[in-house]
Amino acid sequence: SALAAFALVSPGVVGVSAAGPLTLPWVVVPGGAVQLLCGSIAFSRGKTLESSAFVLYGAMWVVWGLTRFGGLYGTARGFRVSLGVVCFLLSNCFVVVGAVFLNKMWLAFSLAFQLVLISFLLDAVGANPYGYDVGVGVVFGLVSFYCFLATLFNQSFESPRMPVGSPLVKLSGYRQPGSECPHLQSRKASSVAQIAEIMKNGGACGIPTDTVYVLVAACNRPDAVEKAYNTKKQAKERPMSLWISNLSQLEPAKHLFSPLLWDFMHTVWPSSISLVIPRGQWLDCFGLKNAAKYIGTPQSIAIRIPDCAVTTHLIDQVGPIAVTSANPTGEADTTHHNQVYSKLGNKVDGVLCDGPSPENIASTVVDCTKMESGTLGFFRVGLVPKSEVLQLFEKVQKRHMNGLSNGSFSHQQPDLDTTPQQPHKRHSPNATYENQAFAVEEYDEKI
Repeated sequence: SALAAFALVSPGVVGVSAAGPLTLPWVVVPGGAVQLLCGSIAFSRGKTLESSAFVLYGAMWVVWGLTRFGGLYGTARGFRVSLGVVCFLLSNCFVVVGAVFLNKMWLAFSLAFQLVLISFLLDAVGANPYGYDVGVGVVFGLVSFYCFLATLFNQSFESPRMPVGSPLVKLSGYRQPGSECPHLQSRKASSVAQIAEIMKNGGACGIPTDTVYVLVAACNRPDAVEKAYNTKKQAKERPMSLWISNLSQLEPAKHLFSPLLWDFMHTVWPSSISLVIPRGQWLDCFGLKNAAKYIGTPQSIAIRIPDCAVTTHLIDQVGPIAVTSANPTGEADTTHHNQVYSKLGNKVDGVLCDGPSPENIASTVVDCTKMESGTLGFFRVGLVPKSEVLQLFEKVQKRHMNGLSNGSFSHQQPDLDTTPQQPHKRHSPNATYENQAFAVEEYDEKI
C-alpha cells in the first residue's frame, strides 16, 4: 500500500503521464495480487476482518490499476466507473466499522484508504481538485508505512512495542449471543482457573494450544472424556490423544517405559510433536476407568506435552487431559476461539479465548512403537519437520548408547538393568495399527 501511494504521488518517475497505459500497472496490479495473497493467509489464521480488508483492497488495486493506471477507460468518465468506485466505498465502510473494534492502527489505515477511494470517485466524475491526489497519497503512504513497520517490529521483538492503539469500542466479554457457554480470556489466571473448575466438574472445554484449538476433558472424569469423544461424528476413526504438562505426571509408571523412550520423551517435549507409544498398564494411573477405550487405539496412544504456557498451566490444575480437535470430523481445524462454539454448539461447556491460533498446522505425529529396533515412523509431518525429529532421535540414541558403557551416564544404569520391558513384550516390533486413527499415509523411515 505504501508503494502504491508512492505511485499515486509520483506519476512522472517512469517518464509518462498518469493516464498512459504504461504508468505503474507493474506496481499497482502485482501489489493488489500480493494483498489478495495476504487476505488468504489472514483468513487461514482466523482473522476475519483483516482478511476481508486485504481481499477488498487487493481487488481494488487490481481493478483500478488496470482501468485508471493501465488506461483501460482512457479519458472516459461516467456513471459506470463512478458506480464501481461507490461499491468499493460502501464495502470499505464495513471495514472501517469493524476496525473500530480492532485497534486504532487498522482504523487509521481503513480511513486513509477511504480517502483514496474518494479521490478515485472524484477522478471518475471529473471533479478531482488540484493537489487532492497528492495530499491523499502522502497521508495514505505514511499511514501504510507505519502500519507495516509496527506490525513487522512487534512480531519480531517482544519489547519495546510500537503503539497500535486499543480499540475505540470494546465488546462486552467473549460470550456468544444466546449461549450458556462462558468465553473467558486466556490472559487472566482467574479465567484459566474457571475453565479448570468446569473441567473438574465434568465439562468439556475448547482451549488454545501451540497449534490449533482443541476440545479437552479431564482424564479423571471418565464421563467428560466420553462426552468429548461423542461430540465427533465417526469418532471411531478419530480416537482421542493424551496430553500432560510435565513428564513427572508419568513418573509413577516410569518403570513401564523403556529407558530409550523415556529419554526421547524428555528430549522432545514440550513441543508440537505427538509420540505414538504402545498402549500399556501405564494408562491406568490417570483414572480413566472405562473411558480409557476412547483414548488411542487398542495397540497405541498418541501423547505429548504442548509448548503452550496457557495449556500446560491448565493441565497443572486439572491433571492429564484427553484431547480431540475442536471441529466436526472432516471439517477444517479450528484456528480462532470464535469458531469453537459456532462449530460445536452446546457440546462445549467453556471456551478459553486466545484469539487467532499461532499456527494453522497440526502437530507432527511420530510412531515410536518400533523405537527399540532403531526405527521411527511418521503418521503425519506437521509443524515440526521430519529432519528435526530424526536429529533429536539420533542424539538420544547416541546419549543412550554412551550411557550403557560410560560411567558418567550411570544415573540411568539402574533403569537399564532392572526395568521390565512390558510394553514391548506384548507388542511385536512389526505391530501395525488396525485402523486409520493416526495414519495419513504409511511411510516408515529408517535412520
